[in-house]
Amino acid sequence: DGFGILVGNPPYAAIGERKDFDSLTPRFASLRGGKVSQRANLYSLFVEMMWRFTKPGCNAAALVTPLSIAFHGGAQYENCRHAMSWNGGRWQFAFFDREPHALFGEEVKTRNAILFRFESVETPKRGEAANIETGPLRKWTSRTRVSLFQTIDFTAVDSVEITAGIPKLGGVSQAEAFMALKRRLDRFPSLTLRIGTCEVDEALNGEESPKVFVGGTAYNFLNVYRPACLLPDERGVPLSESPVHNLEFKTEAEARAAFAILSSRLTFWLWHVLGDGFHVAGWLYKSIPFGRDSFAKDEFDSLSRLGDVLWRKLQDHRFTSVNGGRQTIGFRPLACNEERDAIDTILAKAAGLKEEFVTELRSFVQKNAVVDSTDERRNHMRKHFAETITR
Repeated sequence: DGFGILVGNPPYAAIGERKDFDSLTPRFASLRGGKVSQRANLYSLFVEMMWRFTKPGCNAAALVTPLSIAFHGGAQYENCRHAMSWNGGRWQFAFFDREPHALFGEEVKTRNAILFRFESVETPKRGEAANIETGPLRKWTSRTRVSLFQTIDFTAVDSVEITAGIPKLGGVSQAEAFMALKRRLDRFPSLTLRIGTCEVDEALNGEESPKVFVGGTAYNFLNVYRPACLLPDERGVPLSESPVHNLEFKTEAEARAAFAILSSRLTFWLWHVLGDGFHVAGWLYKSIPFGRDSFAKDEFDSLSRLGDVLWRKLQDHRFTSVNGGRQTIGFRPLACNEERDAIDTILAKAAGLKEEFVTELRSFVQKNAVVDSTDERRNHMRKHFAETITR
């Protein structure tokens, strides 16, 4: 009748050349649809075994997988998540970052998810929509690792559809805000003329234009900036070869308002909820639920003014990092609390979110960056929030 308990750590590797591939295709939802090849990752088939190998209506299963189970947009992963959604039971998802420390320790730096699945007389039957409980993308240090698993909890989001992705949410307030934003029809691209990519030197050539640039990776903040120029002490080191997102606008006022939206804590939080906590891809702009018609005139004018003020203030928070002999220019907004509070307040009001969610966003960003407030080695991150701590 199937096993009562299933626990596993499947291989994270390509299916590879195998004679039985054609026979696997009709048996596993992850491989269906004609878009999945033998280069597909093997672990999603093991996820399906969480209900294929277990006794219907009475079992528990747990699997540790890559974080890509939550966000990857490939056909294999969407097929797998759709099957997870419609085979009943109750799912619980715990997500783990790779910095400062990783789930498997310092020797294996990967981002992971632990999937828990339960079936009982009280859970939906197979063929019915599963109950979904999720959690945030967790970070920890060596000092807090011992208590990590004692602090894991889950938030029910039963009405969410996970085929496109599993949101990483911490608490009821975040879940309510996410669902409210998800229901909105406005989207950020309606505010732009064009969204593409460009080389870093194009963004830093000193040419003034209604553009906004966004770095292709992020961690504690999105690297959002306006057209700028290299400083004298930056001209001797080659720039990063990684392209940046290039967003073009019709007017300078629109570019300033867009800069404010992209620099907000709300946008950073949404990126964290939907992505992998590192890469910044084009899907982000389609997911931001604010567009040309989202704001009254006075709200839009305020966003534009705040975007201009924030960009000017960020000149004092410019930094460079060198990797492989090439430098990346960044603008860190963590200490710009007054401007980001005001921007988040406008966005929250426009989306009908609770006022206290702005405070939660501030706390989320700080906890995400500092991670462990008792560790003196994290002082370099705490200093960016001195103004918030004083408050």
